[in-house]
Amino acid sequence: MNTKHLESVIDSMKFLIPMIQDIISDIENDNGYIKFSSQGIALVTRDGLPPWSSFYEDPLKMRGLINRALFEPEELSQLQQAIQTSTPEQVQELKLDLQRKVIDEMRDLEIYPSLESSSPDQVATVLSAIDATEKTQLDIKFHFLLYSTLTHVHHYLALLTYGRNLCDLVADAKSGDDDAFCKVVRIDRTSLFGIAYFQKRLIRAQVEGDPQFLKKLANAVQAKPLGAKYSHKMLMFVFAILDDEGLLYELSRDKLMTICEELGVYGYDFGVEDPESLRSLLNKYRRRTRRQNQI
Repeated sequence: MNTKHLESVIDSMKFLIPMIQDIISDIENDNGYIKFSSQGIALVTRDGLPPWSSFYEDPLKMRGLINRALFEPEELSQLQQAIQTSTPEQVQELKLDLQRKVIDEMRDLEIYPSLESSSPDQVATVLSAIDATEKTQLDIKFHFLLYSTLTHVHHYLALLTYGRNLCDLVADAKSGDDDAFCKVVRIDRTSLFGIAYFQKRLIRAQVEGDPQFLKKLANAVQAKPLGAKYSHKMLMFVFAILDDEGLLYELSRDKLMTICEELGVYGYDFGVEDPESLRSLLNKYRRRTRRQNQI
């Protein structure tokens, strides 16, 4: 196991878990859907923006959204040049260093993350103190930050619900798997217009007269993205993130217990006193996601 990789993922989760917890709470309170304020709706429906679901087609681009939110283009260009002239070992170090910088930058964010829940007057007051050029730059960065959050939440929701992350399900759908197609749509309906193949598949079903597919699609559209009742939701999200990073089943029970306690998603406060109970829940996650590994 790459210890530096694990440490970087843990640091990232310390920042992400509270954010994900807020989003999941909002989903539960809004009957299974993600609902935005008027300011958030205006941001994600602005003309000229690609739908965030378009990034599910390329996992590297999806993961890179956060970098584009936090770093200037010149910095990313310099990093790309360094990667092209580095050994595989040096590339890994460069990526880990970038992850550490991302975490530090995210901790320093102060202005835009607070605007989503602010009143229009509060938003106007903050923005009036920013000149036009800086506002445009902040708009761009916040769009990337918002897209990064939305894509990753849906990505892990798919893993929790179907045992496959959203990028893999999209790839399966594009290979002709209609079941995967409907699973993607259930998790994120914007995929119907954000992914070119999904538009074409819908058109083909319409002109071919494919009532069976259209019925399955209608059921997927009507189903709640977070339809299942999960216990220990944030613990399951930690499992999903570690799983997606290829780390979950490399950890001992004691190490996993320590990480979960450190992240505040499991431990004595949850009525759990030993790693054996954690093992039971991990196997519950494995069965739900149809993973084959057990610890």
